Amino acid sequence: MKLKKAASAALAMIILTLSFPVFAQTFSDVNQGDWFYNSVNYVVDRQYFSGTSETEFSPNAAMTRGMFVTVLGRIADIALSEYTKTKFRDVPTGLWYSIYVNWAAAEGIASGYDDSLFHPEYGISREEIAVIINRYLTRYGITLAPNPNALSSYSDEDSVSEWAKSSVALMRTSGIFTGDKNGNFNPKSSASRAEISNVIMRLSMASGGETLPIATPEPYSRSKEILDQMTLTEKVFQMFFVTPEQLTGVQPVTVAGETTRKAITNQPVGGLLYGEDNLVSDYQVRTMLENTAEYAEITPFFAVAEEGGTYAPMAKKLNTVSFDTMYSYRNEGKEKAYEIGASIARDMKQFGFNQNFAPVADVRTNINNTMIAERAFSTDSNTAAEMVAEAVRGMHDNGIIATLKYFPGYGDADNDANYTRVYSEKSLDQLRSCEFIPFKSGIEAGADFVMCANINLPKLDSEYPASMSHKIVTEILKDELGFEGVIITDALNMDAVRSYYTSADAAVKCIEAGCDMLLSPDTFSEAVSAVISAVQNGEISEETIDKSVRKILDLKLKYGIIS
Repeated sequence: MKLKKAASAALAMIILTLSFPVFAQTFSDVNQGDWFYNSVNYVVDRQYFSGTSETEFSPNAAMTRGMFVTVLGRIADIALSEYTKTKFRDVPTGLWYSIYVNWAAAEGIASGYDDSLFHPEYGISREEIAVIINRYLTRYGITLAPNPNALSSYSDEDSVSEWAKSSVALMRTSGIFTGDKNGNFNPKSSASRAEISNVIMRLSMASGGETLPIATPEPYSRSKEILDQMTLTEKVFQMFFVTPEQLTGVQPVTVAGETTRKAITNQPVGGLLYGEDNLVSDYQVRTMLENTAEYAEITPFFAVAEEGGTYAPMAKKLNTVSFDTMYSYRNEGKEKAYEIGASIARDMKQFGFNQNFAPVADVRTNINNTMIAERAFSTDSNTAAEMVAEAVRGMHDNGIIATLKYFPGYGDADNDANYTRVYSEKSLDQLRSCEFIPFKSGIEAGADFVMCANINLPKLDSEYPASMSHKIVTEILKDELGFEGVIITDALNMDAVRSYYTSADAAVKCIEAGCDMLLSPDTFSEAVSAVISAVQNGEISEETIDKSVRKILDLKLKYGIIS
């Protein structure tokens, strides 16, 4: 099954069947035991929205902005002839959702972005859905009564954006938008069609004065479905994040044609990291990424390391908004950090990137450090923590995955792991009181990726660098700091690794330590073969591989990279 980008695919596949309603029980992917069975029947029977074909509802497909305002417009039963004036360049007259977007904009229910576009194909976040529903209720004078079955609070309510807090609270207290099984609202996550069916059913019934019981969605069950169809080799390739040159053998890669198609078909990697040499022009980058996504069975993460300052390939090659080093903004507060994260994310999104290898979460504790230097936000851990969290939120609010780097902290080292083995003599208590603080803050802000450094900390692990250390990756990052997202190594072709370990040994050791993805091994094919062999001979369990790949697939589903 081809796994396309959810945002564009979801819009393209909607089939309007207003005259011929399709009943949910006829859908092959909606079964009576599913938590969303009743709500899908509810919305389809009332023609609020339909299936993606005559036989499929696609409950796990992402809900987009265009789709969501269309559903609300149908509930409102708007007069279509009153909203023909188009406000946004990317919503021309004649598209199936244009009238509804025009209505939402005219009535102050949904607005566009800073670029004056509506971006109907963007996945819509859960907190944005809450705000749009609240505006809809206000516009039409609908009051919702509190639901006694509702949660008293979401576990992650502190991570809701300020502009959405009151709307999210209303969704909770009225029982319209339930949390997941852990009581989290997941404000930055996109919602699936099944979840929106549930929300719309609750909204419709609650506005009529009924008290609703609470049903909790099953989060991202689609990932298990995809995983079950994958071979061991396909699973292992998903755990590798490489450059397009490592994938294809071509230097440099600026187009994606037949060579890329063959390479990614035979080596279905989980992610691709692009640098300055890969970026030539706006059209070239968009086309390259679109073609690569089309060729891939499972769309990869498309990443750049756009930090600002020296590390800014897009600003240098594509003339996007340029920023100084993060250290230069250390006195401008968290609002500036959010602005930077949001601006970079918007620029990335327009080209087709979905992940940034930023922000740097290190503290500049050693003024002689050449690896981090002014890439860090501050010499003060609390200032760095505040700005890192806001940079993460700025990226996430604009649909880009943020990556905290370089755990457990690189700011105190004297050397650069690109050229030599690097040591930090800090103890665990010293790290807790300084270096860990920005990472913990970024994790609490919702960061989905953490990059683990190739740095040796002998007071924590006398034998292995952080990326290969079970104590650092699993016992500290996962267990102590509570990080549940994707852990990726720093580049394994750095001299700090390749001068001391074979590609095979490094790859296996990183996975045994608890890493989920391996970045740029020195010899890509050797690393892949070693991991496959390690599973086949029992050195690594396939359950370990499955757990990492589920995380990767869950994240791709969450951001609408696959559907």
